[in-house]
Amino acid sequence: MGNVVIEIAFLADHPAAVPPLAAWFRAQWPDYYARRSQADVEQDMRAEANRDGLPVRLVALVDGELAGTIVLRERALATLPDARPGLGGLFVHEAYRGRGAGTALVRAGMNAAFQQGYAVVYATTAVAGGILVRLGWEPVRMLTHQGEQLTLYRKVPRVSSSDGFRASSVEADDEMDHARTRSRGSGSLSMADPALCGSGRRVPFCAARSGPGGRRKGRGDSL
Repeated sequence: MGNVVIEIAFLADHPAAVPPLAAWFRAQWPDYYARRSQADVEQDMRAEANRDGLPVRLVALVDGELAGTIVLRERALATLPDARPGLGGLFVHEAYRGRGAGTALVRAGMNAAFQQGYAVVYATTAVAGGILVRLGWEPVRMLTHQGEQLTLYRKVPRVSSSDGFRASSVEADDEMDHARTRSRGSGSLSMADPALCGSGRRVPFCAARSGPGGRRKGRGDSL
C-alpha cells in the first residue's frame, strides 16, 4: 500500500460526519446502544462538536474519506475526578485501520489538550499498556472498574508553542503502513506517529468490545 493522506479536524467543522459516526458506534457496541436510537447517539455527538473547552470531538479523514474519531473530555473515567482531561471514544473504521489514523487521532487529542493549557492528559486501558508506554505515556496506578483491571496512564503533551497545530510528516515503523500527514481547515490539528490499529496486535483503541470511551459492555476498555 502506498502513502496515504490523513487529516484531523474538529467534528464541528464536519457536521455531516455525525450520522455515519453514530451508525458506526451503534454497530460496534450494539449492547451498549441497544436502548438508544440513531437520533439519540447523533445528539450526543453534536454535543461534543466544539472547538474549545470540553468535550471536543475530532475526526480523521483518510484520503478525504471519514475514517475515525476521538474525544477529549472532562475525565479519563467517570470514577476518576482528578484524571482530567481524558482521551476516549477512539474508533477507527475497519476499512481504514493500519493507515495511521489511530495514532494521528491520539496525538491530535493530546495536542488539543495542550493547546487549551492542560499540562497532562490521561487515558485508561486494560490491554494496551505496552503501546501507550512506547508512545511515551506513564502508568499512574492500577484500578478496578466494573470488575475489570485497568491501568490509568498519563502523558505530558509535547507541542512547540511556535508550531501550534501545524501538521508534521510521519513514516510508519516496519509493522505499519507509511503515512503522510497533513492538516487543513479552521482548527486543524498537528499529529505524528504510525497507526495503532491493524498491526495484528490486540488494540482496544480501534475495535474494543467495550462501550465507547470506557463505558464497558463485555470484555475490554477502550480509550
